[in-house]
Amino acid sequence: SGGGYETITKILAEAAGSEVETQYEIPYSINQKTSNKVNEFYRKIRKKEISPDMLEIEKKIQKFSKKMKGLHEDKIVDVFIRDKDNNIYFIDITSPKSNMKEAAALKLKLMNWLAIAYANYEFSKVYAFVAFPYNPYHPNPYTRFSTDIFDKNRDIKFQENFWNLIAGFDVYEDLLKIINKVCKEYEKEIKNIF
Repeated sequence: SGGGYETITKILAEAAGSEVETQYEIPYSINQKTSNKVNEFYRKIRKKEISPDMLEIEKKIQKFSKKMKGLHEDKIVDVFIRDKDNNIYFIDITSPKSNMKEAAALKLKLMNWLAIAYANYEFSKVYAFVAFPYNPYHPNPYTRFSTDIFDKNRDIKFQENFWNLIAGFDVYEDLLKIINKVCKEYEKEIKNIF
């Protein structure tokens, strides 16, 4: 995951009035029965027995999630946000070129985070997603095979969808200009390093 991207996310989210923690350690867990049910959904999605569409799955997770003392193995969140409307976000910032194994592990992690949230947190709404800071195929849509396991609308936020969501307004184009400007200013130093 990207430290630089986490920092930019934190700056934008705090500017929008959110509380933000990077490399946040979830101080809660879920009981074994909850874990088993989440794993069962995950296996069925992998075998294509059920759709990865999260709307129905999430409703079920909300109903059966029960807490347990201790820490969950999926306890580290790249960015945790509580916005001013008391919505909470569990965000994994990752490379858009992740392989199938990595993608599969992320899907399970997202479902675990939802279960942990429903069992332990107070909030208006909960969101758990993977953020791809950029689309390497832009302007073409992102179509890597490894995203088949995800609900494209709920599990993944790409490029401007991610940055604009965090900032609360259309920030992506400005962000690109700033990054390009910084790169030009520090071009010599960057070249010297490499």
